[in-house]
Amino acid sequence: MSRTDQVQPDYNHLEKLVQVTQDALVEAETIINGHRDAVDAIDDGLEQAEDLIDDAQDNDHPELLDEVSAYVDDVQGTIRHLEDRVDYETDTEETVERMNALDNAVEDLEDALEDNHQGKLVVNVSEKMFFPDEFVMEPSKILEAAGFARDEYLLYAGADADEDDPHIEKGTNVDLRDQNVFSAIPDEVGYGGTSTNTPEDDDADLPTGIQKEVEDLREDYKVDVDTEAEDSFTHVIVRDYPVPVDTYNRDTTDVMIRVPQNYPEQAPDWVYVEEEFRLKNGELPRKAQTMDTNPRNGAVVPGWVALSWHLSKMDTVTWTPYQNNLRWYLDTIVRGRLSQGD
Repeated sequence: MSRTDQVQPDYNHLEKLVQVTQDALVEAETIINGHRDAVDAIDDGLEQAEDLIDDAQDNDHPELLDEVSAYVDDVQGTIRHLEDRVDYETDTEETVERMNALDNAVEDLEDALEDNHQGKLVVNVSEKMFFPDEFVMEPSKILEAAGFARDEYLLYAGADADEDDPHIEKGTNVDLRDQNVFSAIPDEVGYGGTSTNTPEDDDADLPTGIQKEVEDLREDYKVDVDTEAEDSFTHVIVRDYPVPVDTYNRDTTDVMIRVPQNYPEQAPDWVYVEEEFRLKNGELPRKAQTMDTNPRNGAVVPGWVALSWHLSKMDTVTWTPYQNNLRWYLDTIVRGRLSQGD
């Protein structure tokens, strides 16, 4: 097998295309009447595809993408069938536009799965893709090829990299067959490298940008930091966070924000609460995962209850790197999930 065949699939891009397709389905639903069965089948297929992509990435099983392709094929078949059943008479232009958007979105997903299956070398820099003309490039050329100004950005290894310091120094020869997912981070924003003057010992390995965000949280909460719990994540633990509703078994809970290595380019995901957090009836909250219920799920962390609540699936909020921060995630995403009360 050649080295280009060993290129890891671009899971983040695939997940983004699934989300685009799900968004297109939501738009199409408004003009689809009387075909709930088909809509539900498409929705279920996309959720299965999304879960498999997560599983493939978390457990390094790219062969699961074959199963994703099978689900996408079924989704596409259902869309084709639905296109023949939808009433185009009420608002022909809008119906055609939304059905075409759904059809095109799933075709893009299908094409991306095929590209990844064939092992094509696609370089991803902060969600901007390009096909390299050469396999070995310096950081400045990689940035430029992805559309970033080489004098304004630094290149960092992606979240799945093994390096303790993900910053890739200028002049380094990067073999894209070994590493093809990166982050472009504006120079001098403080998220690369580690701080030298830290008020707490557990902050010693934090990039200065994250350290400042932790210090901001400490103005209102007791916050602990664990940089050793996981190789690719930092655990920022907010103690005794107020629970906004009374349907749970406690008024406060420790909350863990699982900060990915290429934060803030990549936002945190899930909502993590302390191990004994339950509804008042003693049951786990809706779509909660623990080591006991689903130990194979890569998002499950020992000692915590993981609540399935994903920024990428929300219509009203989006993550903007270097504008949103850990306090925003706590106030918007964590509080938003706990406010659901179930």
